[in-house]
Amino acid sequence: MDNYFDTVINDQIASLPSDPARVGALTALKKLGFPTKRDENWRYMDLSGVKQAAPYLARNTVITPELSSSDAEGINAIFINGYGFDINKNALKDVALASSTNIHSEDNAFALASQALGHDGVCLKITKDTELKGPMHLHHQCKDAGECAIHLRHQITLNKGASLTLVEHFSGDEDAYWDNQLMQITLEDGATLKHVRLIVEGANATHTSKCAIRLADNSTYEGFTLICGGKAVRSTSHIQMLGTGAHADIDGLSLAYSGQMADSFVQVEHLVPGATSDQIHRNVLAGRGKAAFQGRIIVARDAQKTNADQSCKSLLLDRSAEVNTKPELEIFADDVKCSHGATVGELDEKALYYMLARGIDPVTAKALLVEAFASGAFARVEAESVRSAISESLQNWLNAETKYG
Repeated sequence: MDNYFDTVINDQIASLPSDPARVGALTALKKLGFPTKRDENWRYMDLSGVKQAAPYLARNTVITPELSSSDAEGINAIFINGYGFDINKNALKDVALASSTNIHSEDNAFALASQALGHDGVCLKITKDTELKGPMHLHHQCKDAGECAIHLRHQITLNKGASLTLVEHFSGDEDAYWDNQLMQITLEDGATLKHVRLIVEGANATHTSKCAIRLADNSTYEGFTLICGGKAVRSTSHIQMLGTGAHADIDGLSLAYSGQMADSFVQVEHLVPGATSDQIHRNVLAGRGKAAFQGRIIVARDAQKTNADQSCKSLLLDRSAEVNTKPELEIFADDVKCSHGATVGELDEKALYYMLARGIDPVTAKALLVEAFASGAFARVEAESVRSAISESLQNWLNAETKYG
């Protein structure tokens, strides 16, 4: 990428609307540069797909959007190759496409790329004490993009006492595209967001996304991320606890078989007294699949009475699979309760034998044990339709693992 920032990005940005925020993001991106495996936070991620697809922006194309029947309820917004479509007539009357002038600066290079090169995204504000009826679905699809880059950035604000259920879907075809996303969320006093992300990219795709969440007094964030598709996927969550009484659940499930890499990075910053957070992450790996979980909890000096927990458990279905876990606690306050733990294991042979002895075939028995292990990661997801979608994605992955793992 020697000439990337001097030539390629300048050529790309010349075709996009110019504004100070976009130019500022580009300037910061040039200064920061893309990360490499020499960077501690990116040492496990395969960035070869970024290098391959980055020089080319995906083009807008006339393709009929597709939605499954399970997504019929609620509001649906769809983005194909980074370009937004209105699926339900008048459904987006309260949802505006984001202008890059609404996006504040980020220190993550890929987040900056989304700001500099993205052209569409949702800019949504839920007014005081309003509960949006039904879940809101954001569908991100890649079709016939080739070896191109897709950049999107969304901004969602929940005013005091507002509540929203948000479900993001990521999918694509077999092209070697790069899907790069930025989601910025602000929760004001007493607001509640239930946020589910289903990352089921195409087999040759590279996915990088950052979700930045800011919580005010007594606000609640309930997040879950599923990674079960894509050649290399990096999901970053950056949570800032800025209000007393704020609470965040940050859960995740990563599935990877041979040829797949799932990298999850979570940083929770407790900056004020009396906030709580809880993380539950599960990895299931087959064949030569790879996964990484990097979880960092930072408790500032003034953040007394903080309660923060973190748990990561990994299940290896094959000895050739690889998992890296890196839990971190940085505590500068005295009166806190913080914990973290990480385990790696295999299927319970006694449980497997018990099921086989009662006539359950080996494939079904294995699937039942994996599902039981994985379900601990999404036990806090309440919406039945969303839980069904997660279970379906898990079953599809298990079927593919049997064939390709």
